[in-house]
Order: sequence, then C-alpha cells, then structure tokens
Amino acid sequence: MKLEILIQYIEGSSDESVKTRVEEWLAKDESNSDYLTKVTKVWSNIDELKALAAIDVDTDWAFIEKRISAKKVADSGTAVVRKMWWATPMLKIAASLLILVALGSAIWYMLGNKPTTTEMAQNFYEFNVPMGQKSSLTLPDGTKIMVNAGSTLRLPKQDMVGKREIWLEGEAFFEVTKNPSNPFYVNTPNIEVKVLGTSFNVRAYKDEHLVETTLVEGKVNLTNRYREEDEVNLTPNHKAILLLDKDVKLSASVGRDYSQNLRLGRIQVSDEIDPQNAISWTKGKLVFKEENFEFIAEQLARFYGVRIHIEDESLKSNKYSGTIKNISLEQALKALQMISEFQFVIKDDEVFIKK
Repeated sequence: MKLEILIQYIEGSSDESVKTRVEEWLAKDESNSDYLTKVTKVWSNIDELKALAAIDVDTDWAFIEKRISAKKVADSGTAVVRKMWWATPMLKIAASLLILVALGSAIWYMLGNKPTTTEMAQNFYEFNVPMGQKSSLTLPDGTKIMVNAGSTLRLPKQDMVGKREIWLEGEAFFEVTKNPSNPFYVNTPNIEVKVLGTSFNVRAYKDEHLVETTLVEGKVNLTNRYREEDEVNLTPNHKAILLLDKDVKLSASVGRDYSQNLRLGRIQVSDEIDPQNAISWTKGKLVFKEENFEFIAEQLARFYGVRIHIEDESLKSNKYSGTIKNISLEQALKALQMISEFQFVIKDDEVFIKK
C-alpha cells in the first residue's frame, strides 16, 4: 500500500473508495495493521521530522546515520535507501517517513519510544526484518551485521559477555571484530559457523531448504549440527552449501559454483568464486545470470516486499540475466518483459503474472 494513501487515511482526508481499499488491505494480513501503527506513530511526530521533508539521499543520509550512531543504540536498524526524485511536498514527506519507518528500533529511541524488537525468553532479543526491507546493527564488540529481508536474528541481552553468539534464520552479512581468544558463533538450525574475525555471508531461509555460507575474507569453520564429524574450514572466495531436502530447487549459480555432485545432508565447498555476487543485496542490488523466472520472482518478492503469483507454468522456466538496482518493481518487471513476453498486474502488495 502506497504511503501517500496511508497518510491520507490517517489524516481522515481520503474518500470512501480509498478508505474501503485501505480497510480491505488491513483485513488481509495482521502485519499490515502493524505497519499502519508504525506509520501512524511516526506521522504523529511529524513536527520533529519535517526538516527531513526535503531530504537529499546522498548528503542528508550521512547526517541521519551520525545522529543514530551518537545515541550508541546497540540494536539500531538502518535502511538501504534507493536514490529517487520527489516531485511534490507530500511525496517528500512520505519519502522521509519511509526512511524513518525502515530505520526500525533506532528511530524509536530517538523519539523516546521503545525499540521494535520482540523480547524473547528472559535472556534474548529477537529482531524481525520485514519483506522488502534491510536492517543493520552494530554489536557492543564492534561486530557489524546487515540483515536481509524476511530474516530473524536472535541476540543475547547480556552484551555477549563470555561467548559471542547469535542465532539466524534468513540471510545476513557479518563483519566480525577480531578476538582470537573469544570466537564469534553464528547458529542456524542446521549449521554452526565459528569465526575469529572476518567478513562473510550466511543464507539460511527456511523455505529454501539449504544453507549457504560465502566467505569474503578471513577464515570460518562450519559444523553440521546433525553430523558433528561433518566439519569444514572455509577460505576466502569460496562458498559452502548444505542441502536439506532431496527435492530442493537449486539456482543456476549453484550449478556453476560447485563442480562436484552435491550430496544431501553434507557440507560441501564450492570451486573458487567471486563472493561479490552473493553479497550484492547489501548494496541494494539483485544480480542474476541465466536464472529461471520462478527463482527470480522469489528474489523480487523478498526484495520489494510483495507476493508474486506466476499464473502460467510455462513462464517459470524462462531464463534471464541482469542486475536490478535503484528501480521500482514495475520498472524491473518491464525490463524483464523486453526479453520475453508476459503481462503483469500489481495490486497493493501482490503481483499477478501471465502470458
């Protein structure tokens, strides 16, 4: 749902048709109601935020980050902002609002409110990153983590005194502060990643039925939680994959990166690869080469925070190569249309594609 429409709804200035449309959208999913609550909360503080109405993405974003860092909020969230051009005052304010909502817990601290984390059991915080967003945080030891859309990160509340350890479901990129006497551990349901100090990416979305770790620099050790003897040391410019389902659908990049036959339930190391493709999402990009449309649609859904329905099975096997950056979902789909013919309709947060 577009922010301009939600703002009109909040202010009571929308006509009956728009009001009905918003209320139908709210009834569709509980998360939509949560999102509207956040938008309303920020909009109610608009007097403090109007200075951002004429925000310049290139220059003012550094100022926003500086303000957040000054608060030393350990669980601060930051947004990856795509450069756009705003034509009206309302759109400029909406742009500022979008950035503030995406900022997550840090902006609530700045406004004197509670962080947008869920308190888990007594000793943990859980950070949930919605589809279509990214969040960043810096841990007390200086370790930086960028968390991708649709991911959940669990952190201990005790500033990692003793063992440095987090739990991940989804995807995150880590820049771990070196401490040889105190390794850093990333836990997923299926593997444990042990780190001394390095940069690496872990992808462990539950619905993908695989875990993949990509090492940019340094060294990591991976252990299969269900086969402790299944352990590998990963070196830079390599990936390690663990397949969790015999019917898992693999991307074309997996086929290129691993020359050996992949075995179910075993950690296997790739040939030498360029790790930048695996971490392109941290720069707000989607990169794909000879990937089928079904796989690309799944990435677009997570990237833009929508649900995509491909109604014609024959379209799913069409292959595309390219890079998506700084464009809207509609522009991305139109670019794909230039390669093979299909029709699409975008309705709120759903996309319907057919021949």
